[in-house]
Amino acid sequence: MSDRRAMTRIPPAGDALDAPVPLASSGIRRMTSTLLSGRRRAYLAFLGVVSFALSSAALAGNPITATPTSLDFGEIEVGQSAPTQVVTITNTGAVPYGPVQVGGGAPQDPFTAVQSCQGVTLQSGGTCTFVYGFEPTGAGVFTGTSTFVISDAPAPDGGTAFTITLTGRGAGGVAATPLPVLSTWALALLAGLVACAGFAATRRT
Repeated sequence: MSDRRAMTRIPPAGDALDAPVPLASSGIRRMTSTLLSGRRRAYLAFLGVVSFALSSAALAGNPITATPTSLDFGEIEVGQSAPTQVVTITNTGAVPYGPVQVGGGAPQDPFTAVQSCQGVTLQSGGTCTFVYGFEPTGAGVFTGTSTFVISDAPAPDGGTAFTITLTGRGAGGVAATPLPVLSTWALALLAGLVACAGFAATRRT
């Protein structure tokens, strides 16, 4: 008479983690153990791949850079325009970045800016530019900033922010003259003269 326990069906590999298998035969026990070990190794390998991908993304960061971040236009005659200066935006990553979305960037007068980045896709090593100008409206030193955000999302929120500092000097023209500051005694004297003038006007009436 044959041993019925040895005839127990071996479950498919997909059911090995769920279906109970009678352990009457040592051969069946070894086969079930092999199936379980294979599924476990595959699962652990999958977790390792996911963990590596997430770690690589976290280490990569934003691949966009802006250089230089400070511009000095030097001394320019009032009413004249300085030669434009360029800030280069570069994709330092290994994959395309875009379409680029730009938020902000307009500097204060008398500085100006135009850019060629909005809507473009930067290939690896690709660039676009912000071009700045300066036209002094008077003599003296002018400073300003241009702050903008670069992103590859539908909106620039969550992208990388850059600040470009701007400096220029106006030569010639008329420099603004600050108003004189009256001292305390001068203010008291002025108040006394006003009071006397008011008293004299009252006596005449």
